[in-house]
Formats: sequence, C-alpha cells, structure tokens
Amino acid sequence: MGVVRAALDQGRLSQEAYDLALREALNDSERITAAIGQYAVRVAIEFGDLGIAGAALESAERAGVTFVFEESDLPLIPEALDLLSEGIISSKGRLNREHCGERVKIAFEVGPEIAEIFFDPEPAGSILIAVAGETAEPLLAALHTAGCRDAAIVGRVAARGEFAIELV
Repeated sequence: MGVVRAALDQGRLSQEAYDLALREALNDSERITAAIGQYAVRVAIEFGDLGIAGAALESAERAGVTFVFEESDLPLIPEALDLLSEGIISSKGRLNREHCGERVKIAFEVGPEIAEIFFDPEPAGSILIAVAGETAEPLLAALHTAGCRDAAIVGRVAARGEFAIELV
C-alpha cells in the first residue's frame, strides 16, 4: 500500500483509487476480527507500516521459528506491480528492508517487484495470522465467508533455520 500511497503523492494515481483500496482494507480488519474468534490463533499481527516482512520478522524471532512465504501466494494490489515497474517505490518500504537486513532471505527466483512489495507498508487492517496447519483451511473459508476476499494462505511456519523469514 506504500507504493500506492507514493503513486498518489506523485499524482500518478487518483484519490478515488487510493480511497477504495484503503476502505477495503479497513473493512477487512473488522471482518477478520469477527471471523477469527472461534479459532486457536497463535499469532495475529496488524502489520501496517512494518509491511508483512517486518511484522513476520518480529514474530518469528520471538517464537524461534522461520516463516516461509510463497511468492505466488501473496495477495497483491494489482496496480502495485505496475507502479513498481514504473519506478515508484515507497520510502518506508526501503526503511523496512534496511531494518530487516540479513535476517530475511529472498530467493534468487523472486522477482524484484515482489520482493519490494514484501517490505512495503500496508494499510491499517492488513493482518498476518498464524494457526496450526489443520486450522488454516477452515479459517480461510471463514474469512472468505465473512467477506475477506483477499484472505490467503501465504506460507508456513518451519523450524528455525539460518533466516527468520524466507520468501521463496
């Protein structure tokens, strides 16, 4: 969302498009809170300015595990990839990447735009949820039923490896 905000600031995105993306994210936050109540959630972090990488990093380090994210499973704002390919980058995304440093491994095969989005700040309402493997699909179904159409399983928790976070 930081890339989208940067595009708005540079006059390359309409206020209406930005407002729609933000409104959807805020609505999802309320829906998520309502839907997760019946599940044994181990981690639920609204990641905002930290981006998904920063929020996951803090949790992984605290728990002594590695979070492995799948590039192909990350839900994206469609325009964000286009904006990144045009050279629009969020300054907070750069700061997040610097903060995470060498504790995050980005696989060689991951495209630069996806790697940039991984560190990009998200709107209020973007939540990373960790549950036991057998709970993931039922929780995902509940989130979709609640109207969180962009909810997705984006990775898994693994035994602690060399890195706290991996994007593959």
